[in-house]
Amino acid sequence: MPQQRLYHEFVGNQLIPYWYVLTFDYREIDWNKALYFYEAIWPFEFVERDEFDDSLISYPIYFSDFIFNNLSPNKIGINLKRVKKRMQMDNTDPCIVNQLIVPTYELIDLLHFLPSERKTEFAIIT
Repeated sequence: MPQQRLYHEFVGNQLIPYWYVLTFDYREIDWNKALYFYEAIWPFEFVERDEFDDSLISYPIYFSDFIFNNLSPNKIGINLKRVKKRMQMDNTDPCIVNQLIVPTYELIDLLHFLPSERKTEFAIIT
């Protein structure tokens, strides 16, 4: 599961979100698949914008790349096929990307779809 962070800045005593960043372990994403699902965690880690690790290879993703399902509100999907196609047009090898970043202008729409609290699903084994 990716590490989820919301990078922000304080402007006039107000918390302003800047980027929603998903950081992945090496080869955590199977780019041969069409979709990737992860558990959305709220609250996630809030980090000041100047602490962003720009040594990791990052790539932007957009609100339209996400897949939401009302039946599983804690699960969010990413359309890997769409993202990979853009990467190939940009001559970016998906296998070297460690972070996916939702930029500021797309962030507000995404924040409305993240769960307001973390819910754990239990399986009953009989």
